[in-house]
Amino acid sequence: MKITDIKQQVKTQGRYSIFIDGKFSFGLGESALMQSGIRVGRELNGAELAILKDTAKTDKAYNQALGLIARRPRSEWEMREYLKRKDYDLEFIDTLIERLYTSKWLNDEDFTRKWVDNRRLL
Repeated sequence: MKITDIKQQVKTQGRYSIFIDGKFSFGLGESALMQSGIRVGRELNGAELAILKDTAKTDKAYNQALGLIARRPRSEWEMREYLKRKDYDLEFIDTLIERLYTSKWLNDEDFTRKWVDNRRLL
């Protein structure tokens, strides 16, 4: 299997479509694309392709979660419900939630404090 093209996606800025043997295979965000080191002409075996597709899934879910948080802070419960609606499995959701906590994008204590402060202003 050979990477035949990498094109910037039209609808989602900062994401790229990866084509293998002339057919769309998966999409990656800009940072994941840079970290993966893939390029046009590179040959992939089945294991490498599976790893890249898993990376694409994780990258997409993480960016969806950040998009939700960008609108307003979220609780862990809200984030879990959102990811369940996106049909991610529970083990994957647990991993993603942990990553959001580690990167400090998710913090229930901070969320609660902000929520209470907001209600006091009303």
